[in-house]
Amino acid sequence: MASVAVDADGFVVAVRGGDSTFRLVRVHPEGALTVGPVLPHTRRQQHRMFLGGTPLRLFLGEHAAPVHEDLTLGEPRTLPKGLMSAGQVGPFVWFTDHPPDGTGRSGWWPLPGPVTYDRARQFWLFTLLDGQSLEPVTSTPIFATRPPVTIDEHGTVWVIADGIRPIPDTTMQWPNELDIAALLDVARNHTTDSAE
Repeated sequence: MASVAVDADGFVVAVRGGDSTFRLVRVHPEGALTVGPVLPHTRRQQHRMFLGGTPLRLFLGEHAAPVHEDLTLGEPRTLPKGLMSAGQVGPFVWFTDHPPDGTGRSGWWPLPGPVTYDRARQFWLFTLLDGQSLEPVTSTPIFATRPPVTIDEHGTVWVIADGIRPIPDTTMQWPNELDIAALLDVARNHTTDSAE
C-alpha cells in the first residue's frame, strides 16, 4: 500500500502489485471493493506516490493527475517541483521539502518570493497547498521530514515536529509549541477547584 485518501464514496488506496506496478482500489463503506486498471508509468517510479486534494489526485513526483470515477487517471498537471514527502489533511495537501534558495528551476516556490530566515539550525519547509487549486496557502519551518499531521474542527492544522505545533497562517513564521504540561496543570487545577 502506497497511499490512502478519503473519497466521497469511501476510501481510495494506491496498491502495488506483484509485478511492481500500481493500481487504485476504492473501498466502499460497506466493504465492497472496486479495482482499477494498472496505472501507467508506475513500474519504476523514483518518487513517493500519494493521493490527496479535492478533486482527488494522484501525486507522483512533480505531476498531479485527477482520479476519475473508474479509477483511471486524467491529464496530469505539472507542479513547479516534485513533492518529497506529502499527504492530505482536511481540504489541504501538505508536503515537506528543503527550503528554496531561488536558484533552482522552481525558483522560490512554494514561497511567494525571496525570503530571509535563520540558517543556524537545519529545518524542513512544511507547506500547505489548497486542495483544489494546488496553490500554496502557507509554508513554515519544522524539524521533521514526515510529520504526523491532523486538522481540528476549527481548521487549525497541527504537526508533531519537535513537539506538537499549530501551523501558522503567516508564511515562514516559526510555529509555537503547544505546552502540554501547562494544559494538564490547568486541567488538574480546574478539576481540584471543582471538587472543593
